[in-house]
Amino acid sequence: MSKTFGEGSIVCKNAQVSGSVSIGKNNIVHPLASLVSAGGTLVFDEGNLVEEFVKISNNGSMKIGKYNAFRVGCVIESSAIGDGNIFQIRSKVGAGCKIGSGCVIGIGVEIPPGTEVPDHTIFYQDYLHQRVIPSVLDRNLKLCKDEIDLIKSQKLLESHGTLGAAPAAGASGGGATATAAAAP
Repeated sequence: MSKTFGEGSIVCKNAQVSGSVSIGKNNIVHPLASLVSAGGTLVFDEGNLVEEFVKISNNGSMKIGKYNAFRVGCVIESSAIGDGNIFQIRSKVGAGCKIGSGCVIGIGVEIPPGTEVPDHTIFYQDYLHQRVIPSVLDRNLKLCKDEIDLIKSQKLLESHGTLGAAPAAGASGGGATATAAAAP
């Protein structure tokens, strides 16, 4: 099973990364996060932020777009995620869900398996409370980019060590490949 980490990505050494996982450039995976591909490939595009105790897993292929924020303790089992989404603390997205772009899954909200969530949908309180706000995508993209820039500029994860820190632009090399996952 291969693991690849794109340029400028930081994957803390005590994050669990197992199976076939491809992480694009400028992603950040915090300590104690779990990225598990049990079947198929788990692919992250650029600029995603995965916080502590997040569990992202798949039994088939899963594609995650650009600049998504996965907050502490959320559980993601969907098959596709667009760009600029925020998955709040302890939210859960069931197996086979397809999440559009510019969505917010609120604190503790659970999206049932197989649900297709259209672009710009915001869930709050529970799955039944939702609204569509088209202007949220740009805000979400900026929020995620700004957080990644802050974490990198302040070297906030430096003390945790890294499983897969690829060189930043201008440094030697282009991407890193890890062959073993860190201990959970």
